[in-house]
Amino acid sequence: MSDDTLYHQAFIQAPIGMAFVSFEGLWMEVNEAFSRITGYSQEELYNHSIQEITHIDDVQTEHRHLQQLLNKCQQTYQWEKRYIHKQGRVICTVQSVSVITNEREPLCFIFHIQDITKRLAYEEDVRQKHMKIQQILETAKTGTAFLDMEKGLLIETDQVFQNMLGYTEEELKHKPFSEFTHPYDTPMNWGLYQELLEGKREHYHMEKRYIRKDGQVIWGELTVCMIKQDVPSVMALIRDITDRKQLEEKLKETREKWKQLSTVDGLTGISNRRSFNQAIEREWARCAWNSSPLSLILLDIDSFKAYNDTYGHLCGDECLKQIAQAIKETVYRPMDGVFRYGGEEFAVLLSETSKSEARKIAEEIRVNIENLNIPHARSTIGKYVTVSAGVATMIPTNDKKIQDIITQSDQALYLSKNNGRNQVSD
Repeated sequence: MSDDTLYHQAFIQAPIGMAFVSFEGLWMEVNEAFSRITGYSQEELYNHSIQEITHIDDVQTEHRHLQQLLNKCQQTYQWEKRYIHKQGRVICTVQSVSVITNEREPLCFIFHIQDITKRLAYEEDVRQKHMKIQQILETAKTGTAFLDMEKGLLIETDQVFQNMLGYTEEELKHKPFSEFTHPYDTPMNWGLYQELLEGKREHYHMEKRYIRKDGQVIWGELTVCMIKQDVPSVMALIRDITDRKQLEEKLKETREKWKQLSTVDGLTGISNRRSFNQAIEREWARCAWNSSPLSLILLDIDSFKAYNDTYGHLCGDECLKQIAQAIKETVYRPMDGVFRYGGEEFAVLLSETSKSEARKIAEEIRVNIENLNIPHARSTIGKYVTVSAGVATMIPTNDKKIQDIITQSDQALYLSKNNGRNQVSD
């Protein structure tokens, strides 16, 4: 078999489309692959020019490229070109064209084409899906980042992530995530990341604080997972939840204020009767567990109605504030409580306190209040405002109730009043 025959067989059976085209754009010879790609037989192609089966939008571009080849501006041209299949559909190809010459002059063009229609369709499908996902993430204010698996360095980030942290894509490249993670959250984040790398978990989720380039602290809801492809990598999804966390903080502050309002007496600033009920239940249970004594002091301002009638309710309110403050300054242990029990009544709850110790504290309170020297012209006791006090002490047991210590303290208070006021009884 001659060399010419071998070359012709190679041309005809080549796996890629090949064709010889005249400088006028007429088909001179095409191989089987070219016919298969375009849907035309060799005989059918000979009756058409190249322009007739070229997509109309590519005709001028191709003409320009072929002219540049003829003008020897370039030896070979390669570009993506669309053909119209015999059935009317568009075929996308990668086309390479050169000029065939003999020793004296150019003879024709030789075309090499590869059908990339399916590849482009697949790439477009992937691109569309990626765009949809990206739109969803952007709408949800969710940024995406890919990290170096071992070192935790950023290798790729999207625009949402960049805007979130205030950095450009280049600035973020090869930064460790610990660099813009709040120090308080770094240990937990790094620990979870290590568990991911060690295969102890497939993903992890956490709320953490980020430090933006401008120093502002923002909150992010972070989800990190391993992407098991040819080369395993780590993907992080971060949603900005700063607004939500700020709202949660405001709600928390509001709840605390309402809680304070519900447990604090608005006039005196000390705990109210509701708070007393909660505290005595808690301390009763604690002292029962420890088998330790619980003491209660009930105090009542002597002749307070007469004080209000003489000086008016505004002065009466100021008197209540001063007395509440004097009691608080006398009862200083964190575990003890001072409460406004009623109109002019106060209660002091003393955990793990014996009767003698409680009586001593009650006497100190009585003296300190008398020493305030608040004038009381209609007092039956003296020239100044005074208080009477009753003390009760119990070690809580199963056969006793909280009401027992309250009743006992109230009876002791009644005894102080009956015996002339401005005194402590137990």
